[in-house]
Amino acid sequence: MKLIVISAGIALMVSLLGTPWLMRLLNRRGYSQAIRESGDLLFPDHESKKGTPSMGGLAVIIAVLAGYGVAHIVRGTPPTASGLLLLFLVVGLGAVGFIDDYIKIFKRRSMGLRASTKFGGQIVIGIVFGVLSLNFSDDRGLTPASRAVSFSCSVVYS
Repeated sequence: MKLIVISAGIALMVSLLGTPWLMRLLNRRGYSQAIRESGDLLFPDHESKKGTPSMGGLAVIIAVLAGYGVAHIVRGTPPTASGLLLLFLVVGLGAVGFIDDYIKIFKRRSMGLRASTKFGGQIVIGIVFGVLSLNFSDDRGLTPASRAVSFSCSVVYS
């Protein structure tokens, strides 16, 4: 439990301090949301996003990675298979978002990834996560995945 609290505290501090800094950096470099156009018409709902920095999810991903890594260093414990799988999921889905933003900014295609491509990337990451979570059993034969999901009871294996 202490590991979770330390990790969450570090991630909170990194995100609170890092996000404003990252937003200023992205704005200075001009990495902001492009506005979709269709002929002579602008998309009115999309107009409000004008100037919004893209790639802001990097701050959250960096905060999560820093929190997990520093907490394990402070406590002197090795990373767990479950923790590494969760980091894989966060970084994998973040990579799909980064590619989407990269296409919007550097390829000047305001739509980013096609919806089917983005969804396909998310499906691939999810399937790899699911397959990997059924592997990596511990000395008791338990894997990071559980067939039982409970919102009222948590079982802690020591």
